[in-house]
This record gives sequence, C-alpha cells and structure tokens, in this order.
Amino acid sequence: MSIFPQRETFSYCPETKDKYGTVTPGSTVTYSGAIERERTFASDGSVISKGTIYTVEDFEFKTDVKVVVDGVDYYINTVEKYVIPGYTYRALSYV
Repeated sequence: MSIFPQRETFSYCPETKDKYGTVTPGSTVTYSGAIERERTFASDGSVISKGTIYTVEDFEFKTDVKVVVDGVDYYINTVEKYVIPGYTYRALSYV
C-alpha cells in the first residue's frame, strides 16, 4: 500500500557541466509518482512551486535539474525526503 499511488510518470533529465561551463545533457530517465499540479505562493505573492511530485523511487534527486511533467519542462526547486517506518518517499517541488 502506498500513501501516494504511483500512477503517473515524469522524466528526470540530468545535465553535467564541465570546468569550461559547457552543459551536456545526460540520459533522460522516466520515473513513476503522484503529481500534484497545485501552485504554491509565498506571502509576497511570488511563486514557490508550480507543483509537487511524490515518488517512492530510491534515487537521490537533485535540485536545479530539469523534469518533464505533461510534456512541459520544469526545474526541481526543492527535494524533501520523508521516512515513515516501512515507507520512504520524496517530495520534489518544481518551478
């Protein structure tokens, strides 16, 4: 049983940057998760995130990496890991 049913997919698109600043796209990987498409705003009205992905994938996601949700490119803003006895999931906020 899962707190967040993993019924949707998203693509994680890592990039590497060499010492000269050249960006090279890495291999895009598709993961499953539950995607919440709800915008979050700060008290001053600025956008904190455009949505959150809840995933149980055992992978160390990083911030500032491109994710593709519903065919639209976003970037991970925050990665939070939660551990409940017998269950681990990550919340990836994206902008």
